[in-house]
Amino acid sequence: MMDIKRDGLIMADGRLSYEGLRRLCFDAGVDDVGFVDIDRPGLSSQKEMIREVFPRTRSVICLTVAQNIDNARSPARHLNAMDIHLIEKELTTASRSILRTLQRYDVRGVYLSPAFPMDLMRSGKKAMNISHKPIAEEAGLGLTGHSRLILHPRFGAAHCLSAFMIDREVEKYDRQLGENPCLNCYLCAAACPVGAIAPKGPFNGFSCLTHNYRELVINFLDWVDALVDSHDMEAYRKRFSDQETISWWQSLAYGPNYQCNHCLGVCPAGEQYRAEYEADPKAFFENVAKPLIDRSQTVYVVEGSPAEEKARANPNKQVKLVKKLF
Repeated sequence: MMDIKRDGLIMADGRLSYEGLRRLCFDAGVDDVGFVDIDRPGLSSQKEMIREVFPRTRSVICLTVAQNIDNARSPARHLNAMDIHLIEKELTTASRSILRTLQRYDVRGVYLSPAFPMDLMRSGKKAMNISHKPIAEEAGLGLTGHSRLILHPRFGAAHCLSAFMIDREVEKYDRQLGENPCLNCYLCAAACPVGAIAPKGPFNGFSCLTHNYRELVINFLDWVDALVDSHDMEAYRKRFSDQETISWWQSLAYGPNYQCNHCLGVCPAGEQYRAEYEADPKAFFENVAKPLIDRSQTVYVVEGSPAEEKARANPNKQVKLVKKLF
């Protein structure tokens, strides 16, 4: 760990050195970092929750770690999920390490979870506590693409975010990117099996939650309901196949399985991947997008929804009707 006095992290006026704090974060293993002042208008949607989590907040630090791109693109989607879980651990470990160092110099703060746990005793959006996306935008770590993912200028969609708050000002703060990395190629829309992302029109978050997050917290009550309500295994198996039950066990034991994340895998945004796409868009589609589009998989949709129509149009998808979540 860096020697703070030697490297001049604490300035004479008590603020944190911009370059010194960046070095501390990079030494902790992150791939990029950005700093935001708490009074930034772009954080207005998060400020109340930030103050609730840590009332002394003066600055918010946003971190990102890049995914292994071939895990993100692999048709074996459990490899993508595994990589995401490992990155989330890296982000949590880095945040804690940075704060422990800062605390030795009377800088206090709290770090957030990259994804889970959530405060499930609260309802709706408040269960999420704080959203990393507006923080990342204000910190210059990316802008929202057509997929509604934060697209980093180098890593595109293939990265994960986290953040922590401190009670000290930083010498200077980062600003939003001047240009959105999104190429408007609409590969995310082509790859989405439930039509949550459309070439034109709003994002259908409900369809995405129903399918991609099937084995995450929102759908858990549906599984519990099947366990309790089924009078025997035959009745239970009408609602959940043995394969689905084993997959639920895997999610509970080792971390949630994502059913999709295809939008992340096919995205060519970012300096590291843009040239590959622009050199030959057709080859990129055939080699990267088509294997995910043609992948045989179960797709979870609500009966009569646009998601069902989109899923049934792909002969490689097996449609399963589920209860409406809310």
